[in-house]
Amino acid sequence: TDAARRACYEAAAATLRPAPFTLTLDTVGYWPRARALWLGATQVPEPLPALARSLNEALAVCGFTPEPRPFHPHVTLARKVAQWKGAPAPAPAPIPWPAETLCLVESVTDPAGARYRVLRRWPLAGG
Repeated sequence: TDAARRACYEAAAATLRPAPFTLTLDTVGYWPRARALWLGATQVPEPLPALARSLNEALAVCGFTPEPRPFHPHVTLARKVAQWKGAPAPAPAPIPWPAETLCLVESVTDPAGARYRVLRRWPLAGG
């Protein structure tokens, strides 16, 4: 059931002790297959991919199948972008994004677009 899966995800996430970090968003990109325009980072701080690996390992007991594509931290700026036309977007001024909380988020997609709801939060404390 969804409730059992959520409880398993919450229990798995609660076992992690990730350290806080700052991700600097400094590049714009476009994924044609997903038709998504995104903001990403040219340098990824090691605690972030380490957290992704630890989370995938912890969630395996819940039957979670990790994404097979390489981990690419990003913020989606727009979906359903028909085609990226013209010159590449200029690099934005760097935006530091401090990560101090791990969140379990529910994503709901409907004709109006994607909506996200935080279901639970855990502080990134390290240790």
